[in-house]
Amino acid sequence: MQSIDGYVADSLYPSCFHQHFSPPWIDAILTSGHAAPPRVARQGFSYIDIGCGDGVGLIQMAAAHPEGRFTGVDAMAEHVGRGNALIAALGLDNVELVAATFGEALATLSPDRFDYALCNGVLAWVSPENRTAALALAARVLKRGGVLATGYNAYPGWQKIAPFQRTVLALARGKPGTPTERFEKAVAIARESGALPADLWEWFDEARARVSPDYLPHEYLNEHWRPLWADEMMRMAAVHDLHLAGEAKQWRLRPDFALKAKWRAMLDGIGDAMDREVMRDILTGCGFRTDLYVKGEIRALDDAERERLQLERYWYAPIPASQVEYNAITPAGTIRFDNETARAIIARLDQGAARLCDVAGYEAGDLLNSMDALFMGMLVAPIDPPAAIDTDRINRCIIDFTGNEGHLGMVTPHGAVQASYADLLAGHTTLAGRIGMAKV
Repeated sequence: MQSIDGYVADSLYPSCFHQHFSPPWIDAILTSGHAAPPRVARQGFSYIDIGCGDGVGLIQMAAAHPEGRFTGVDAMAEHVGRGNALIAALGLDNVELVAATFGEALATLSPDRFDYALCNGVLAWVSPENRTAALALAARVLKRGGVLATGYNAYPGWQKIAPFQRTVLALARGKPGTPTERFEKAVAIARESGALPADLWEWFDEARARVSPDYLPHEYLNEHWRPLWADEMMRMAAVHDLHLAGEAKQWRLRPDFALKAKWRAMLDGIGDAMDREVMRDILTGCGFRTDLYVKGEIRALDDAERERLQLERYWYAPIPASQVEYNAITPAGTIRFDNETARAIIARLDQGAARLCDVAGYEAGDLLNSMDALFMGMLVAPIDPPAAIDTDRINRCIIDFTGNEGHLGMVTPHGAVQASYADLLAGHTTLAGRIGMAKV
């Protein structure tokens, strides 16, 4: 078995794209929380992905944002080679991938270069030393006011599940074959042994149906796999002058919508911010956090500036208006918001991507409240103003390169968005039409 400091290194991590780590999504979350975003939409910016894998998601963002500069860092040369092949095929000159460990990148990359940094699927899977190096790298290369987005396995959500990881890691160790083959052998032995309770297998079988088989060893067969508590992460980040400004999960936008009244009362009685984050995670059973950290002091937006930015933001609706159900499932239960303002927003976005201020005839407060509810329900998503991008050529190239695998994303004039290439190839171009792009 090949590894890099205990991390699986004899197979490639599957290509992926995460829309909630894109610049317009991060900006929307920060603005909602009264924190100033790093850029004004479509002005030049820079973005680094620390532990980028093959960089396909980063490359999609670069293709969708010609005004940006993108850098990816990954310790596996095979990842970087695969990503560079796609960059060459697309002919992009605003993205580069670097084969380096976090320590090597820390020693070589110049400081204060980037507006955004991403470290997703890394911090809970690597050694404490590499975790420290990744955070130090992010802090070094970010500008003051820049944002680090992190995604990591978290407690308490993994408390009951952690024995599964320890079991398959022990059983896979020393087995022959690829990482996926070793993992499957370990799972078969564990299942046959009856060592784990039935509810763990119910959880696993449901979870594995949603991911590529090649993802599973990267999740479970790493020596240093360990979920983190929110306060642990906040303390580690604070050492590097990185301070929590919010989470990229849209349901966390509005505690009054997402948390029960008695939960909110309990949280209001906790004075320490770190303790509040931990308690919120306990109340909601959080198993994966998507934290947004700002380097240095967080610049607060006043109410007028926040409202202006929110009203001028572009949005799109991923499903047709006729299929929209005006509700959102939250930890507090299902909230329903079938009202005139919400329907007016969806009706406008059904015609094409638009700014919230383009929905005429409604008070700003009503528009913002309804948009928060729609966003929490994943019925809308934030994007950027349009840019001149050859979307047809880019999407076809990415489809050919990835072999039409899974749900990566689609490049549009407004940015990269979550979508199924398989659906696009099958002729389901409704989403493309609503965003306002040429059909693929």
